[in-house]
Amino acid sequence: MQEVTLITGGSNGIGAAIAASETASGRHVLNLDLAAPQAELSSQTYIKADLANRVSTQALLNEIAGKYAVSRIVNNVGATGGFGIDKIPLDRLDLLNELHIVLPIMIMQMALPSMRERRFGRVVFISSGAAKGRPNASIYGATKAAMMSLTASWALELGRDGITVNAIAPGPVQTDLFLRGAPVGSANYEHQKSRTAIGRLGVPKDVAVLAAFLLGADSENVTGQTIFTCGGASIGQSPLPPY
Repeated sequence: MQEVTLITGGSNGIGAAIAASETASGRHVLNLDLAAPQAELSSQTYIKADLANRVSTQALLNEIAGKYAVSRIVNNVGATGGFGIDKIPLDRLDLLNELHIVLPIMIMQMALPSMRERRFGRVVFISSGAAKGRPNASIYGATKAAMMSLTASWALELGRDGITVNAIAPGPVQTDLFLRGAPVGSANYEHQKSRTAIGRLGVPKDVAVLAAFLLGADSENVTGQTIFTCGGASIGQSPLPPY
């Protein structure tokens, strides 16, 4: 039976790079996203979903549980939240909580019975370097930090079931979203690049390579960890400006 990886937000950027990596590894990808994928993959099922709608998402997850035995989860979908403390809209906080915290819990509860039955599971959160703190990004960083807390707690809770849980915290990655706020050659782009130890910004493949290891069978001794993929930008430097 072909193994199944569920990826939220797998149509673009980091999610799409991970989806491509997973299909290349011979696994079938369930891509839950509001937008259709930019690239066709030979072993991908795209399911259009408004993942911020808890009622319809729960119905979809119930349907998935009846059709697939999901053994791997990538919690990638998210939303931005660049607001100063005096301007934070609480409805935006609600959205970030729904996508970054509530949705992963719902997906984990759906997949857990089959993972426990097989005594195998891999869960990867795509968190963010903003969890360390960033001006004008407190609600975004806080909900991304919550992902790190879920990672540690679930790793302790599920390790004896053969399930590992880890988080990846990227720094600036050249996705379409990032480049809209920091076009190549702009002052913001050059500033972000200058803060890295390696002198370049990340690309989605950098995250996908690490995710591939954490999703693989050989990573069973790594769990409960948050790994920063930021080219060294998170080391001993001031927070990045919002983008």
